[in-house]
Amino acid sequence: MLEYLSSPDIILAIQTIANPVLDWFFIAVTFLGNEDFYIAVLPVIYWCVDKKFGIRLAIVFLASVYINSLLKDIFATTRPDPADVRVLYGKSGGGYAFPSGHSQGSVTFWGVIAWEVKKAWFWALAVFLMIAVGISRLYLGVHWPIDVAGGWLIGAIILGVYFLYDAKVDHSRSFLNMWGLIILVLIIGVVLFLIHPAGHIVGVFVGMTIGYLLEEKLVDFDPRSVWWYQVLKVVVGLAVVFALRIFIKKLLPEGDIFDAIRYLIIGFWIALGIPAIFRGRKN
Repeated sequence: MLEYLSSPDIILAIQTIANPVLDWFFIAVTFLGNEDFYIAVLPVIYWCVDKKFGIRLAIVFLASVYINSLLKDIFATTRPDPADVRVLYGKSGGGYAFPSGHSQGSVTFWGVIAWEVKKAWFWALAVFLMIAVGISRLYLGVHWPIDVAGGWLIGAIILGVYFLYDAKVDHSRSFLNMWGLIILVLIIGVVLFLIHPAGHIVGVFVGMTIGYLLEEKLVDFDPRSVWWYQVLKVVVGLAVVFALRIFIKKLLPEGDIFDAIRYLIIGFWIALGIPAIFRGRKN
């Protein structure tokens, strides 16, 4: 069974229905699992919907991405060969194959949101997106079936742990004060980086979490506002996020530690920068 899930047969069977419309559709669907999508959507939830849920969603999602990155390096499996299957998205997908980050991330991201929304229609939409993103990776020829199945399974395990935590743990304040929590976050960040130097993931986690702790103490931002102010907030916020991604990379040398610094600044801007600038208008 595992050999079948690691062979081109299922991919080739799916690709028999390939046509330009489906090519476009699955490229669009797979974008919902791309880094750029999450970098755009997570801040919008934090800035415009619910900052407490936004930071919780970000932490769970980043934990999932970190675990996925660690497992990819542990298993170090190759992606499908363009000589064997039709690879439509990029040359070979890039990086290691197992587990599929798109599949795992979609389960984590949409599952946490569905748990918060608690509506049957949204659960149906979430499950559809989880499946569609996974299938898109096969259709585009960048993952083996076992990668997608593994991503779904690991995402479901993370989601189950989160459900248990959210249902049973008291979300009242920690016994640590703000500075104690900041020190704890820094320690966790250093430990995670030493275990697996995924600088972009650890950087966003540290930057957003510390930014959120400072924001609660110093700003107490309310995401609610009139529609045009929300649009202004998102335009300014995302413009700076993507500018920081591009320009800080040009300024800093290559390396995991410099990636961590760059994304720490981005996370800090998301959690504290925009709330500090747009703190006052609520109607």
